[in-house]
Amino acid sequence: MSAILTLLLLLSTLAHMLTWLPPAVAVGLAYGLVLLFPGWLLTRRLLPDSTLDPLERLGLAFPFSLALLILPASATLALHLNLSAFQWIFSGLTLVLVMLSRGQGSEIGDQRSGTWKTRIRRFLASNLPFSPSPPLPLSPSPLLPFSPSPVSGLQSLLLLAALVAAALIASRGGLDGDQIAYLGFTRPVFDDQPLTGLDPLFGTGLPVPPRAALNPWGIIPAFLARLSGADLGDTLGRYLPALLVLSALASLYTLVKQLTRRQDLALFLTSFQVLFFLAAPFHRHGNLAYAFFRRIVSDKFMLLFVVLPVALALVHRALQNRRMNSASDTRRMNSASDTPNLLKQVDGDQSVSAPSRLRAFALNSSASSRLRAFALNHLSPPRDLLLAALGSLPLIIHPIDTAFFAVAASTLAGLTWLVRPSWASLRRSLGVGAIVLALLIVPFLLRQQVAETRSAYLFPASFANLPLQQAPELVLPFVWQDALQMPGPQPSIVTPPPGAPNPFLLYRLWSQINGQGLLIFSPQSYMSHPDLLWDAGTLLALLLAPLALLRVRRSPLARFILATTVPFLLIAFTPWLAPLVGRVVTPWMLYRFTWPLPIALILGSALFFGLQSPVSRLRSPISRLLPSALLILLTLLSLPAIQGRMQTFAATLDVPRNLPASVVTALRQLPNDTVILSDYATNQVIPAAVSRRYVVAHRYTTTSEEFPAARQAEAIQRAQDVDAFTRARFVDGPLLDTLARYQTDLILLRDGRTLAWQLRTLAASSPAAPDLQVTRLFAGDGFELYRVISPTAPSLVITGNTLLAEQRWAEAAATFRRALAAENSAIAWYGLGQALFALSDLDAARDALVQAAGLGTEIRDQRSETGYSEDENSPVSGLPFSPSPLLRSPVSPSPLLPPSPLLPFSPSPLAPLLPFSPSPLLPFSGLRSPISDHPRQPGPHRRGPGQTGGCPGPLRPRGRR
Repeated sequence: MSAILTLLLLLSTLAHMLTWLPPAVAVGLAYGLVLLFPGWLLTRRLLPDSTLDPLERLGLAFPFSLALLILPASATLALHLNLSAFQWIFSGLTLVLVMLSRGQGSEIGDQRSGTWKTRIRRFLASNLPFSPSPPLPLSPSPLLPFSPSPVSGLQSLLLLAALVAAALIASRGGLDGDQIAYLGFTRPVFDDQPLTGLDPLFGTGLPVPPRAALNPWGIIPAFLARLSGADLGDTLGRYLPALLVLSALASLYTLVKQLTRRQDLALFLTSFQVLFFLAAPFHRHGNLAYAFFRRIVSDKFMLLFVVLPVALALVHRALQNRRMNSASDTRRMNSASDTPNLLKQVDGDQSVSAPSRLRAFALNSSASSRLRAFALNHLSPPRDLLLAALGSLPLIIHPIDTAFFAVAASTLAGLTWLVRPSWASLRRSLGVGAIVLALLIVPFLLRQQVAETRSAYLFPASFANLPLQQAPELVLPFVWQDALQMPGPQPSIVTPPPGAPNPFLLYRLWSQINGQGLLIFSPQSYMSHPDLLWDAGTLLALLLAPLALLRVRRSPLARFILATTVPFLLIAFTPWLAPLVGRVVTPWMLYRFTWPLPIALILGSALFFGLQSPVSRLRSPISRLLPSALLILLTLLSLPAIQGRMQTFAATLDVPRNLPASVVTALRQLPNDTVILSDYATNQVIPAAVSRRYVVAHRYTTTSEEFPAARQAEAIQRAQDVDAFTRARFVDGPLLDTLARYQTDLILLRDGRTLAWQLRTLAASSPAAPDLQVTRLFAGDGFELYRVISPTAPSLVITGNTLLAEQRWAEAAATFRRALAAENSAIAWYGLGQALFALSDLDAARDALVQAAGLGTEIRDQRSETGYSEDENSPVSGLPFSPSPLLRSPVSPSPLLPPSPLLPFSPSPLAPLLPFSPSPLLPFSGLRSPISDHPRQPGPHRRGPGQTGGCPGPLRPRGRR
């Protein structure tokens, strides 16, 4: 007990010293203190036997710690407390766990005997994962004709190398759209503000969506960052992914070890999983390998990779036929030579549980043999069931992971009873079923809440009355099937006419169909697209999976493979079953049922057993080294694929990770509850960087989900206004209307846009619009922040800009001439040049632009007209712009030469209204990410090569520059 108190005191001291350490070290120690230490204490209390090696205990520690933190974190959210209150609750919880561990201090007490060298040697021997130890008395594996051999040092080194490689890759940073949106909810928690339960993104006063209302994962990472003193964005983007990846691999090791009781196989499959994800033999972006290294911070992937394997391992443990409470109880019972000695030993040993004492008493009683048999066979405590319930409790954080567990655990329990039918097996299977039903209560209540407020666009009962067309679809090689298609570009978010479908629903539907995530046969019949499985590794694994039927009676690993393969394939790819599940989880999430498929586990097991079975007949000592040699060979062969995958990981970031520090400082100087108008990409990072700085709209999916069905019109208007601002080039009437609509006067934009030049010019001198007040509050690091106060009456410059945006060229030219008659204005000269060029008066247009340049104002290169090209979500993403300096010359040498920065328009006045519409010839137009909710395709805010955007009409070039 004193050792535990010493350790607790040491950790408490470290908690106050973490801010002095490097951020990576501080976050790692905080991670161990918060997400590993409580679970480790709990495993000491509930699993005191020595059959678990330290790596298994490490795999169990994270789910148990998270399960213990769910109630305090949810209570903090429900009671609208802050992070300081949660810290006190966590400290009290840790103290309670330490007090409960008093009864399990025999091991530590034994270590106090002997010299200090002996104590250190004992501690290392019992706590290091790969320290030399005698082989466990395990039974032969049902899959191999020989008994397992001790783990070789080479396999341990390979696993260590795999762990280091996975952690380094995951720590290279990068936040995708889901994590940026999650940061917006977490930032107020990190700033230690009271959790009001209200919308933290838009300042509408609406309650947060039902799933985010009591989500404990919204507090715990912020608590880690606060405890370590690290930046919240760096914690989520760099440090926490590496730690979660290590915990995920420990969870996989725990799963395989519990299923097979073979340490060598567990080490091999864990290392193979890392190699498989590094090579990533997938043809679709956003696959599970991408999620493992880039998106594991998201709650659904954290649960999938870290918690779900341990939960299923504990379910397997609960389904086993154990007559004793634990291995330690069994050893203590068998060590006594007679019943009186047994009673004395059991009565004096506090670590033997009370039900085990009852069984010992039954053995010594004068009751009949039937009573003794009943005591041995039916009084086993449900400890393993309680462990399974506790380990699976964190899955309620996300409904889809709860569904994964329910399907896999139920199938595993049913298979276990079918292969070994008995009353005892039935009771254990029913116990697992009770755990599943209890966990499903939370997702069911959440589903009811969401359906009541958001069913119009999240849970369509049918695809009738939607703009779908019948067309042949390639479902398998050389196999075509008539299906409903949604041709054309991705629908824009515009206000629909009365009775028309919700544009957010059309946006999601287009993403699923054209991204080959959903295959619709009729308005009531659909399934996941077979393209989700069309990878060499996936197909090979599915072909090998039926071989598990040959070992289903003897091998728990075979039963696990069948339980995590067959039901998920039936759910996702059966047209009559998929719609039933789609009504519960939404059709947009149906493709996610391909995530739990154990592809790497099947391939790795086939390699391991296929390699060792022939060699084992020779009984050669070299057979122990063959798995390690195979891993080394596969790594060398996969190096080109791994290098390409690393380049892809580095280049595929959906949104900018964070704002520059100077911009964040400027935003923090603004008053609380300020609404800021910015472009589509920047809107996503403002709430993630500064709390209580609201935006007009976020991502399309986030914006739609934040507003209930009764206020979807407002969500559509917000998304439409942000799209218009993202394309805006002029200070015009619609821009001022947008500012007035959301009661804001602040604009944050990148300084390379024409709109920034206009605001900069008006802020310096605006005699042509004396009633328009423009003040620049900040400029630096590529951003500018302005305060714009709308005039009481439209000025001539604003009126001319409005007409110019509406392509009313003659009226715009006349308005600008009247403005110039009042005052010489660079903006008026520039607008006049634009209008005259559209009217094909090239000479006059050139003269007007010369006058604009003569006023000494800079008009920047407009490569970043609707964002910035480095942003994948930006409308100019993928354009092959070449860098060019700021130019003052307004005229190109010839109208036939490429336009200069002052002539950013197409020579053809017949350009379509939306020159930035997606091209049907994009090279990736048929791909769909099975991970992301959005396809990586051009839409209103994404474009492919050769597409540009900006102001409508001939104001932008239609070709490449």
